[in-house]
Amino acid sequence: MHDDLSLYQEIYRQSHDGIVIHTGEQIVYTNSSYARIMGADSPACLIGRSIYDFIPAYSRELARQRFKLILEKGINIPLIEDNMIGLDGNPVSLQISACRVGDNSEPLVQVIVRDVTDIKRMEKSLKASIAELDRAQKIARMGSWEWDLRQRRLYWSDETYRILGMEPSEKTPSTEALLKHVHPEDRNRVRKFLSTAKARMTDGKIDFRIVTPDGNLKHIYLEGDVEFDKLGNPIRAFGVFHDITERKMIEAELQNARAQAELYLDLMGHDINNMNQIAMGYLELAIDIVKAGGSITEENLFLIEKPMVTLQSSSRLISNVRKVRNEQAGAYKSQIIDVGKLLREVKAEFSGITGRYVEINIAIRHSPKVRANELLKDVFVNLVGNAIKHSDPGKALTINISAGVALSNGKPYCKVAIEDNGPGIPDDYKRQLFDLQSLDKARTNGKGLGLCLTDMLVRDFGGYLRVENRMTEDYRQGSRFIVILPVAETD
Repeated sequence: MHDDLSLYQEIYRQSHDGIVIHTGEQIVYTNSSYARIMGADSPACLIGRSIYDFIPAYSRELARQRFKLILEKGINIPLIEDNMIGLDGNPVSLQISACRVGDNSEPLVQVIVRDVTDIKRMEKSLKASIAELDRAQKIARMGSWEWDLRQRRLYWSDETYRILGMEPSEKTPSTEALLKHVHPEDRNRVRKFLSTAKARMTDGKIDFRIVTPDGNLKHIYLEGDVEFDKLGNPIRAFGVFHDITERKMIEAELQNARAQAELYLDLMGHDINNMNQIAMGYLELAIDIVKAGGSITEENLFLIEKPMVTLQSSSRLISNVRKVRNEQAGAYKSQIIDVGKLLREVKAEFSGITGRYVEINIAIRHSPKVRANELLKDVFVNLVGNAIKHSDPGKALTINISAGVALSNGKPYCKVAIEDNGPGIPDDYKRQLFDLQSLDKARTNGKGLGLCLTDMLVRDFGGYLRVENRMTEDYRQGSRFIVILPVAETD
């Protein structure tokens, strides 16, 4: 029995956990570890003191009730985390358990404590670091992900969820959950990329688009790396999930600006120069006739008229380019425009065309109003003018213009359709009609250049321009140009 007691005493003495035994009020024993945790020089400094000297005031009554249950009924306290007060008055974070010891005649409470102050401090620091990382990811719009290959568990950071338009508690991370958000046109490509990365366990990166639950389109850059153990077995894959939408928009704007700059240079170096060469050719012939003693008559008057028409086209082209540049620079004042009234003015400009039959019909339903500037008229003049210019002069031409309000995603838009029964536009050519990168092909047909400028104007007004066949199955039955513009908000 004496040996057992000595053994327990030695265990108490050597324990790294603090041990204190009390009567429910007075401390009768502590080991050195408990004295150290409480900031005492030795156990003797604590023996005889009240246990409540070391319990915070807010939890003394609860502690008293617990000690009473231990002493009277032998109900132990399971492991809990709480604070005690050291001799210096500062709180000490502890893991605490308690039980009854001694015989029934003199029961005592034994409390075992483990100092977790450093652990709590590290947990607090870790939480702060995680919060800082989360803020940094939010600012950078860059989430992270991790795939534990041993546990076969995928983890997404909060920012990854936010980029996907979800709450962290909303859905368990999975490949399928990601693919549901991927844009349908990119889904097969992303699925193949992920499957290949899993099968080969190789690093990789990919750009793709996602659609969030609220319908927003985002561009994503995903990159991953693989970690291997000492034997070369893959144990973890991790990487970034970066929202690069803003970067893509800037790249698109730069590309468009570059295309516009090339357009303006090309206009001067190619189109206008060609027009001038044509005009000079006719004028040189006229000069040769005059030098040879001849004169300009009805028969050769075209040598003067043709250069005049060509130079007028050149001036009109320069004027159109200048208008677009000025509009993009904000030189024109924005105003509320009655589209129905504007279309009637356009019709009036083309009335009385000599030398051919052109019928222009207008149907206006609830004449919409839009916010634009005076160049909106140029948009419709160019579309109607193109229909006339590129039709067969020997055939009657009918142009139907309609305008009204259409709804898209619950929002009202002004829809203007200008259709003609002219020669139409081949389907392959429609796809590149407004593309600044396809100007060379545009020139061969004679339409694309003006339409590129027209499209620029419409986009600057917050709308878009599209073209389709007048008769669905046969482009040769004429074309229909549709202009969509936001309806203006009026008081």
